[in-house]
Amino acid sequence: MLYIPLRVKTIILEEVFELIRMGVLIPIKFTPTNPGMNFDFQHDFLQGAIILTEYGVHFISQDVNIPYFADDYINTLRKTAEPDEEIKGYVSEGLTCLRNHLGRAAAILLRLAAEHTLAQLIESTKNTISSEQERRAFSDRIRKANIVIEQRAEVTFQKLESSNGLIPDKDYFRNMVSKRLRAAFHSIRDLGGTAAHLSGVIQLGEVRDHYTLFASSVYPITMQIIQYHDEVRSHLPS
Repeated sequence: MLYIPLRVKTIILEEVFELIRMGVLIPIKFTPTNPGMNFDFQHDFLQGAIILTEYGVHFISQDVNIPYFADDYINTLRKTAEPDEEIKGYVSEGLTCLRNHLGRAAAILLRLAAEHTLAQLIESTKNTISSEQERRAFSDRIRKANIVIEQRAEVTFQKLESSNGLIPDKDYFRNMVSKRLRAAFHSIRDLGGTAAHLSGVIQLGEVRDHYTLFASSVYPITMQIIQYHDEVRSHLPS
């Protein structure tokens, strides 16, 4: 039971130190040297008091609540499957950017995480197609899409929707791919594309919501499909 209040106090202390590091707070105490002269004071950096800086006022006026730290976010992803080091790196650095009001960088890093997840799905889909001719046709379409992520994603989603054996044979799961995965992926891709151009307007709240979208739709649905592919391949003759 002692762990919980200690953990809470530690989190609060870490947040205070982070705000000091960012310049939002400053550990200082002002002591008036003359009660009748408000502008005459001494300062002491060792008193354990903190004040809000001018930058801190601006920071608070534009603050966006980030409901998770990187560890918490990664633990959410783990509920479906252990994320690889590349995903961990993208989301950890992205959330750090977001907490420091660097929404443009956070959006681009999230897009990279989504693109990496798509690359895993493409490879898994290719390896699960049983027909050599069908596999070659899928690979050719991916190759023709080249580096255009939107097209690579659509080739993959359409293949999952149209072929038997690549997703569980249930209308519910097919709708998850057709409606949730497609929409979520393209929304993250579009936000990251906008962020890559300095003329694009990026709202911190919108970026935060897309991190939630990745954790609730893109990552879990993709990982469930890949897990299904692993199961399918495990029953194929060696």
